[in-house]
Amino acid sequence: MTDRVRVAQVADVPVGEARVVEAQGKALALFNVDGTFYVLDNACPHRGGPLGEGELEGTVAVCPWHAWRWDVKTGANVNNPAVKMACFPVFRGRRQRLRGATVIRDTFGRPLRNLRLSVTDRCNLRCAYCMPEEEYAWLPRADILTFEETARLVDAFAELGVDKVRLTGASRCSGRTSLTS
Repeated sequence: MTDRVRVAQVADVPVGEARVVEAQGKALALFNVDGTFYVLDNACPHRGGPLGEGELEGTVAVCPWHAWRWDVKTGANVNNPAVKMACFPVFRGRRQRLRGATVIRDTFGRPLRNLRLSVTDRCNLRCAYCMPEEEYAWLPRADILTFEETARLVDAFAELGVDKVRLTGASRCSGRTSLTS
């Protein structure tokens, strides 16, 4: 498997769980260990048990058929590290490798998937979630993010698991100055 193949979305595999996914006709076990993802061959080398249907204990996948234990980071058998199984790299999005990455979370431990980003502080809508009721001092133009800085900020949040971005303040960007993709 040399091509990148989409097998799941980040939200499809909750923290501490595994799923069986398919890539190029091959069944794989996808594991989420505290927001970091790992992939092993789904067939346990012992008797072919489906690792993606077994338990995940920290970084150890337990085969549901005969309880053989595999380190999802290395593919090594926990009882005999000389016995290894195939591990595959995990990538997220177009550019960012997810292995070792952290998923941004709220105070309840849920992954943050949405980002609302204002393109200006001069929006005339005065939405309650965005603008204070009291008098607001406008930011100097030099303190407003450029489009390039905004794109970098969105990329940084995408690397942390955000997959939906809403631009606000766009009422000032209507007509000939509208944003295009």
